[in-house]
Amino acid sequence: MLCDSGTGCYSRDAARRNYFRSTAVHNTAIVNQCEQNDIPDSPKGLFSLGNEAQVTRIEEFRDGEHRCLRASHFGYRKMGVVHTRVLKLKPANGVLIEDTFSGTAKNDVELPFRFGQTWHVGHIDSQSTKLRIGLQGTRNAELRLRGCNFLVAEKRQAQISRLYGNAIRVEEVLVRLRGNLPLTICSELVWEV
Repeated sequence: MLCDSGTGCYSRDAARRNYFRSTAVHNTAIVNQCEQNDIPDSPKGLFSLGNEAQVTRIEEFRDGEHRCLRASHFGYRKMGVVHTRVLKLKPANGVLIEDTFSGTAKNDVELPFRFGQTWHVGHIDSQSTKLRIGLQGTRNAELRLRGCNFLVAEKRQAQISRLYGNAIRVEEVLVRLRGNLPLTICSELVWEV
């Protein structure tokens, strides 16, 4: 349902190579429109990447009936922000994603949700700190978000690469908010069984 962006190409087109390596094309949080790891601009840097987003060990634990995974990364440490993500896997039909941002300043946070080519975004219902996004694909699904600040969602066209040198169009939803840290955004993805 949520997909990886793929590689696109390696050395023939530096801009395309860096696009597919960027934080913005992955299903992860972006703080203040910055990369988690520095991406070198020069053609000599096409096979190197910064290591700012050092990741903690992935912890596995149980929360009631949910199997859970938790890890943090430090890619935004230069801004005083640490991002922690917890995945709570529902036994039959969904996953709860809790994104927590520690820090003290006011920051812009974006969460892109990039869907596979068989999925399409339907309705987007906004209620200030809550969003409901309908999805149609191999079955009906819904993405529900709640946060402590006003959430804005935008449906956009995106690209993924399934074959080297090739890209196809898919849909994504970009969710934005601005707020004082610490803050948590809960995203629940549920589908019909």
